[in-house]
Amino acid sequence: MNAAADKSKLEERKTTWPEANQRCLMAVVDVVRAFLERHTKRFPAEDSAGAPPEDSIPEAEARLKAAEAAMPAPSALDRLGAMLGLSAFERWILVQCAGVELDGSFGAVRAAPQHSPPRDYPTFSQALAAFPGAHWSALSPDAPLRHWRLIEVTPGDALTTSRLRIDERILHFLAGVEAQDERLHGIIFPVGAPSDLADSHRQLAERLAAAWSREPHFSALPPIQLCGPDLSVHRAIALAACQLLNLRLKLLPLHALPASSTEFEALARLWTREAALTRSALLLETDEAAASEPAGQGLIDRWLQSSTNPFFVSGREKVQNTTRPLIVIEVGKPRKG
Repeated sequence: MNAAADKSKLEERKTTWPEANQRCLMAVVDVVRAFLERHTKRFPAEDSAGAPPEDSIPEAEARLKAAEAAMPAPSALDRLGAMLGLSAFERWILVQCAGVELDGSFGAVRAAPQHSPPRDYPTFSQALAAFPGAHWSALSPDAPLRHWRLIEVTPGDALTTSRLRIDERILHFLAGVEAQDERLHGIIFPVGAPSDLADSHRQLAERLAAAWSREPHFSALPPIQLCGPDLSVHRAIALAACQLLNLRLKLLPLHALPASSTEFEALARLWTREAALTRSALLLETDEAAASEPAGQGLIDRWLQSSTNPFFVSGREKVQNTTRPLIVIEVGKPRKG
C-alpha cells in the first residue's frame, strides 16, 4: 500500500501545468453545467418525465476544488480573471461560452424556463438566472467581458437573449494554447533572437530594466524612448532589457498604425489585452520622415495616450511635443568596459 501511495504521489508531481490546467478548466465547465441544470430543474420542460436528478453542484464543486489544489501554478482562468478584473459572475459567463466550444454535449443543457423558447446557446438571460453573484453591470460595454472583447454578442436580438460567443484568442488562452491574436498578424511582429551587445549597450539595457523593475504595476511602467542612428541596436537593447524582466518583446512599425480612429482604437485595445496575456512589451519603431510629419507625430501621441502597457519608442531623433512624459535615452556608439 505504501508503494502504491508513493507511486501515486510521484505521478502527481509529474503532472505538467498544461495537463493540470486542462483538467481544471473542464472542472469549472462541469460546475457551470451543474448551475444550468439546477436552473432547468426549477422550470422543467412540459414533456419532462420522472423526478429530476439530485443537485450535482456540490459534487462538481468538490471536483473543481481538487483540480485547483493540483495546479502547480495559477490556472489560465485565474490569471485572466486577475489581469482583467473579472468578477466571479463574469467568469461563469466566460466559462459557459467556452464550454460550448470545448464539450459537444454542453449545448444540450438548456437553461430556459417553461413556456420560453428553448435556447441551447449561452445568453446573458441564462446567466443572470442561473449563476450565483449575478449583477447587471456585467452586461455593460465598459465591463471587462465586452470591453476586452472576451465575448462577442451576436447582433439581431435583444441584449439579454442574444447568442454569446467566446473570442477565439481567449478560448486558446484558457486552454493553455500559445497563439497570438490573428488580428495582430502583419501589424505586430515578434522580435527575433538577441544579437551580441557591446558592454556599454548591455549596461544600458540593465539600466532600463532597473528603471522598470522599480514600478510594481505592469500597466504603469513608464514609456522609454531610444534615440540614435542604429535602430537595430535599439531593438537589441530593448530585447535585452525585456529578457532581464522576463518580458517578451514585439515590434510595431509606425507605418502599420491605422489612421482611422475606429481601427486605431480596436488595435490599441487588442494589443493591450495581448500584452497582458503574454507579458509583452512593445517597440514602436519610427522612421525619420514619418515621425517628423504631423500625421506621424499624431499617431505617436495617440499611441502614447492609449497604451497602458510597457513600451519603447525607437527613432533616430527625439519625438517632439508628446503629451506623455518619456524616459529619453540617447544610444551612442558602442564602448567596451
